[in-house]
Amino acid sequence: MTQRTTKGKRFRAIVVIVALVASATLGMVLLPGAAHASCVAPGLDGVRTRLTADGVVAFEMAVPGTCNANTTYRTVLSSSSPDWRPSIWFLQSGLWFGFYGLYTGPFEIEYHDTDTASWFHLCLDDGTTWKCGVNGLYTPSPGGPTHLILASSAGY
Repeated sequence: MTQRTTKGKRFRAIVVIVALVASATLGMVLLPGAAHASCVAPGLDGVRTRLTADGVVAFEMAVPGTCNANTTYRTVLSSSSPDWRPSIWFLQSGLWFGFYGLYTGPFEIEYHDTDTASWFHLCLDDGTTWKCGVNGLYTPSPGGPTHLILASSAGY
């Protein structure tokens, strides 16, 4: 009886540890901290957001003065490879809005929101394959963007 009880306790302990690790991992992937976003609060510009996917990097950086709580977000998109186009996607009222950069170099976009905070992510595409996410976390997809790995931005 003691051996069976010990095995049961050990099993429950393993289940609890696995559940804790899984929930912490999901929390980091689905709800990364504001430090990953270009606006962390009004007046705090200049934090660069990046997506690194298989050695290619997409960058976005808020234009100075963007983080001013006027509901307009201005940023420059760029890619480390001319074969991959960067894009940024914002979630507003349950819909995703995408803005595309260029294959050839930096490109400035302007996004108008109904408030001053959004969930967003970056993507890279080569015309066929998409890689979307934030930092080194991304999901590959043939034929279109995925919206699974997000960051938050506030104060624009």
